[in-house]
Amino acid sequence: MSKFRTIAVFAYPAEAAVIKSKLESEDVAVFLRDEFTIATDPFATNAIGGVKMDVYKEDYIKAIG
Repeated sequence: MSKFRTIAVFAYPAEAAVIKSKLESEDVAVFLRDEFTIATDPFATNAIGGVKMDVYKEDYIKAIG
C-alpha cells in the first residue's frame, strides 16, 4: 500500500512548482512524479499523464484544504 496520495496533475512542471512552493511553505512535503521527463520533452505530457503531485497520506487533508 502506498504512503502517498496524488492531489493534482499538471501539464507542465512550471505549473506544479508554484503550488509545490505554496504547500512547502505550509510544511507539507511534496513530491513531483514525471517532472524531469516532461521538462525534457514537453510533448510527452499527454502520453505520460502530466506531472503528478503527491503528498504523504497524513498531509492529504492539509494539502487540499
